[in-house]
Amino acid sequence: MQLNLRQLEAFKAVMETGTAIHAAEILNVSQPAVSKLIANFERAVGFEVFDRAHGRLAPTPEAVMLYNVVEHAFASVARIEQSAVDIRERRDGRLTVGVMPALSAGFAQRVATAFLARRPQVSLTLHGRSSQKIIESLAGQQLDLGIFAAGFDHPGVSTDFQFRIAAVCILPRGHRLANKAHIEPADLEGESFISLTMLDRIRSRVDHPFESAGIRRSIRIDTPMAASACAFVAQGAGVSIVDPFSAMEADDRQVAVKPFVPAIHFDMEVAYPSRSRRSQLVLAFADALREGLQAYPGLTLVESGPG
Repeated sequence: MQLNLRQLEAFKAVMETGTAIHAAEILNVSQPAVSKLIANFERAVGFEVFDRAHGRLAPTPEAVMLYNVVEHAFASVARIEQSAVDIRERRDGRLTVGVMPALSAGFAQRVATAFLARRPQVSLTLHGRSSQKIIESLAGQQLDLGIFAAGFDHPGVSTDFQFRIAAVCILPRGHRLANKAHIEPADLEGESFISLTMLDRIRSRVDHPFESAGIRRSIRIDTPMAASACAFVAQGAGVSIVDPFSAMEADDRQVAVKPFVPAIHFDMEVAYPSRSRRSQLVLAFADALREGLQAYPGLTLVESGPG
C-alpha cells in the first residue's frame, strides 16, 4: 500500500491534536474515517505510529521522527500554494521595462511606484532609452515591455495598445504670451525657440505648422531631449513645443504651459516581445500604464490590442 495525501493529513492532524476526535473535526470527517486513515498509514509505513491507551493516541518515537519530515513537506506545499497565489494575483516576480525619455522623467516613476506599493515582492528595472533602442531590446527579449514613439515596425515586437496626445507650448513665466488661452504659430514669429534636434522624429511634426504658415522662428538652441528644452525655457532662454509628459515635470513657478493650435499629435505605443509569452505581472503593469495615461487631458487611445 502506498502513502497518499489524505493519510498524511490524518497523521499530521492526530499528531497535533492528540485525539482522533479532534483530528476528525479538523479534517471534517468522522472519527472512524480518521482511525481507518491512520491504520492504512501504519500499514504503508510499516510500523506503528501511535500507542492506543486511555482514549488517546500517544505518538511513538518513530512517529515523532516522521512528523518532522511530514511537517516540513506540508510547509513546502503551503509555500507552493502561496507562490501560486502571488503569481495569479500578480504580486511576485521581476519586470524589466523600457520607456522613451519623455516618459522617464516622472510619469513612469509614478506608475511604477504605485504598482510596486501594492506588490512588495515585485522588483522592477526601468530603462530610459530612445524608441529605436527600446524596439531593439524588445525584439532581443531584453525587456518585458516598452513604450516608444509609434511608427516603428519590427517582426519581433507585438503592440498592445497605442495612444495619442497633443503637444503643448511652454513659455517662461512672465512671457508676453503667458496669459493667452492657447498659442498659435503666428504668436511665435521671431521668438527665440528651443528645438529638438533634427535626429528626433518629432522635430518635423513641430516644424510643419510653422513652415505651412510661413512663420519664422529664431531657433537658438537644439537639444536632443524635451526635458532639456523645458530646463532652457525655465531659465528664460526661449520658448518651445514639447510633449505634455515632459511639460508636466517642469517647475510651474518658472514655466507656463499652454495648448498649441493647430494640434501637433504625438503617437506612442506600448508593446512586448512577440516571441515570448506575457506573464500575468507584465499584463498587470500594462493595465497600470493605461490607468496612469488616463490622467492626462486630451489623451486618446488609438488602438487596443489583446491586452
